[in-house]
Amino acid sequence: MDDKCINSKIKSNIGFYPIDQVNCFSRAFGICLNSFDQSLSNLFYMVNNYDKCYHINGISESKELFAREINTFELVCDLRVSKSYSKDDLFSLLEEHISMNNPVIVPVNLREIYYSDYYQESDWEHPIIIKGFDRPKKILYILDHTQIKSDDQQELEFSIEYETLFKAYKSYFDNIAVDEEEFILIFEKRSNEPLVISRLLDHCLRIIFENEASSVEIKKLANKGNLNKRVLNMPKYKELFFSIMINEMSQFGYLMQNDVELLTNNKLKLIDKWRTYILKSYKNRLKGESYFCEKELEEIRSLENQIWQQLKLRYLDNFGQASILNVSQTTTIENNEDNIITQQEKNIYFTFDGNKIYNTWLGDDSPKIMFKKSSKVDFKINVKVIENKEFSDFAAGIVIRIKDDVYYFALDSGRRINLDRKGKEESINENIIQTNEVELMIHFSESNCQFLYNCEGKVESLCILDLNANEIEYGIGCKTYFYPRPLIVEMKVL
Repeated sequence: MDDKCINSKIKSNIGFYPIDQVNCFSRAFGICLNSFDQSLSNLFYMVNNYDKCYHINGISESKELFAREINTFELVCDLRVSKSYSKDDLFSLLEEHISMNNPVIVPVNLREIYYSDYYQESDWEHPIIIKGFDRPKKILYILDHTQIKSDDQQELEFSIEYETLFKAYKSYFDNIAVDEEEFILIFEKRSNEPLVISRLLDHCLRIIFENEASSVEIKKLANKGNLNKRVLNMPKYKELFFSIMINEMSQFGYLMQNDVELLTNNKLKLIDKWRTYILKSYKNRLKGESYFCEKELEEIRSLENQIWQQLKLRYLDNFGQASILNVSQTTTIENNEDNIITQQEKNIYFTFDGNKIYNTWLGDDSPKIMFKKSSKVDFKINVKVIENKEFSDFAAGIVIRIKDDVYYFALDSGRRINLDRKGKEESINENIIQTNEVELMIHFSESNCQFLYNCEGKVESLCILDLNANEIEYGIGCKTYFYPRPLIVEMKVL
């Protein structure tokens, strides 16, 4: 085992959520999930909040520590999260799993963390994500937000001494989880099979739609004892659940744009009605009275049922239909945190709002859809610029990845067909063509890959490369450069 190891896949890539929507432990679970695939945290939060709103058998019955998160985690995907009991040597256990690229969460008491506001003041539970270690220096590399004096819970990379972590870890079980045996949480894959996000989404949707979505009986709120924290936060849970579900179903082609607009408007109306009713119930409770209005309850039930019927109808309409985002080939949708990639029927859209650039010369930050490793199968797409009023600089087309090499065979800014290699060759070959639409194709013959394009009915060969690899990854992507400008590009697999 090396003296130093860092899991570079563990990143701070969870957006901002209020603490009463996604607590610090759920955030930590989401970050660990995203180290396997950056789409997994959304599925986790979607199912977790559905259970809070409507209940799924088997998720939240157990009172064991972190049972809800663990059960939701294992329901969402074929990964394992387990409590590993550190009876002997905590740091040997940490180093072993970090060296295997398994994310680790260590529960701690912030009373013992010197950079926390709770230091030496009060007991407060908190998760620390371990992403690396340096044994000679006795330092752990972590993701945490406690050191940031801000309401924005955006985790940053930090370091902590072994001794400090150990003291806070022991204090957690001595003063907070006093009935629990000492443990850390380990995240690992069950198999070497790739995680196919479209399958996992379909799996989650099937669980949700087959479950009877009976909302919490608001009528019970009339009783003083039922206004607990979960009920008071119900509008926030529902808002997050429906937002993620609408977004995921849109991204994977279950919903058209007009569906999204209608569902989003109805969601906002529903959440507003929920908040209003619960606020009235809470105010009356403070007066020692109860509140019940059948008309308002019926409006809530009717609107919620309308949303569910539309979601379920669109799911059943698309169930089993093949599409670029919903076929067994699909492995990952990458760098799509800003929802650049959407689908309408069989067309894929890359929509850039002009706020930032999605490309670096040495990195690979472009939104893309990548397929499983292929034994060199021909691949053909159509690329069409839908809107480019401000003359954005971009490259849209076929992406090929072989280990650390990333090739873009693309329509470049409507001015040329170009083939580049990330960080090494800006243009392996190019052909100057003024066009906003082109067909691109890669054709394999033994170790060679031929790059072809069809513009206005004439097929031309750009070049032939010896890629010298038995298996490659390919897909479609779009990157922008120079300056951030609005852009919409449509792609279709032919």
